Amino acid sequence: MRILVSKSYYLLILFLLVITKPYFLKLINNSKDIYINVINNSIQSNVIYKENYVYGKILYQNPYKFNEELIIAIDDTKININNYVINEKGLLGIIKNKYQNMAIVKLLTNPDILLQVQINNCYGLLKYDQKVLVTNVDAHCIININDKVYTSNLGYIGDNFLIGFVKKIQKDPNEIANTLEIELVNNEVLTMDVVVVKEKEYDNYN
Repeated sequence: MRILVSKSYYLLILFLLVITKPYFLKLINNSKDIYINVINNSIQSNVIYKENYVYGKILYQNPYKFNEELIIAIDDTKININNYVINEKGLLGIIKNKYQNMAIVKLLTNPDILLQVQINNCYGLLKYDQKVLVTNVDAHCIININDKVYTSNLGYIGDNFLIGFVKKIQKDPNEIANTLEIELVNNEVLTMDVVVVKEKEYDNYN
C-alpha cells in the first residue's frame, strides 16, 4: 500500500509541474533578491563560488515521509545528486533524486542520511536514529554545549554551512570517540525558498 501511495504522489507532482511549469519558471527567474538573501545568510566562510548556486522553491512535502524528504521545483539541468540544499537558516538536506523541473531533497532527519560535519576543528558523521547525532568524534576534541555544527570543509563543496548546535555530549568511557546530539537550525521548515549548492571551482577573495 505504501509503494502505491508513493508512486501516485510522485505522478501527481509530475502532473502539477507540467501544468504549472510556466509559473514556476517565472517565479524562479524573478527571485534574484531572495536568492541572494538566502546565500548571504547561509554562507559561513570566506569563499566566493563561481555560479555555484541554483534557486528553487519548495513544492510539496510527502505526509507519509514528512521528516524524510520534500520536493522542490528547480532547473534540474543545473544540479546533481548529493548537492547541498540550503535556506536562510542553513543546511536543509541534500539532493536525493532529480526529475524534469523538480528534485527530491533528503532531509537531515532521514534515517538514510550520512554526512561528514565539522564542530570547531573536529569532524564526525551526522546520522539520524530517532535523534540527530554526530558520531565518531575524537574524544580529545574540545567541544561544548551550544557549539555550532557545520558541513565539513573537507567535502566536495569545501564550504561550511550551518547545520545546528550541540545539544548533548555522550562521552565515550574508553575516551576514543564521543557522540553528540544535535539541535537542527531547520527543525521546522517555515520558508519556501531554497538554494542548491553545486560542486564547482571557487576563488578565495582575501
